[in-house]
Amino acid sequence: MALKTIPLADAASVYMSAPLFVTLLSFAVNFLPAPAPGNAIVDGLFQPWSSMTGSDLALSFLAGVVFSGALLSITQAYRIAVVSTVAPFEYSYLLWVTLLGYLLFGDIPGPRTIFGAALVVLCGLYIIYREQPRQTRPLRRANRYNADQSKGG
Repeated sequence: MALKTIPLADAASVYMSAPLFVTLLSFAVNFLPAPAPGNAIVDGLFQPWSSMTGSDLALSFLAGVVFSGALLSITQAYRIAVVSTVAPFEYSYLLWVTLLGYLLFGDIPGPRTIFGAALVVLCGLYIIYREQPRQTRPLRRANRYNADQSKGG
């Protein structure tokens, strides 16, 4: 497998545009007027800075270790096994995320969420069914051949 190299000019433009974007974003956050009270989406941007406590740092570190292990495991599974075999296991994320959302936030999925999740799972099950090897025809042929041989024909 050949790796594609990025031309130096393209790499330099990416490295130069990232700090510019961060600078413009920080100016926008600092100089734009504060949002209307009760706007939960952007209220967090305008709260005073507070340092993380020791338990916050420990939980962040633990989350990083767990997520890194999960990502390495998924990558290893895709490297070793056939994609059509591994991919359906990713649908279990729907179950875990729904369970954690309910336990941590009291969130109950609505009808659209349930319909979308069911659609995704059904499509995955169809792919599993479609990707299974077709073994019924060769077995019938082999059984017919064995029956003919036992009759002496």
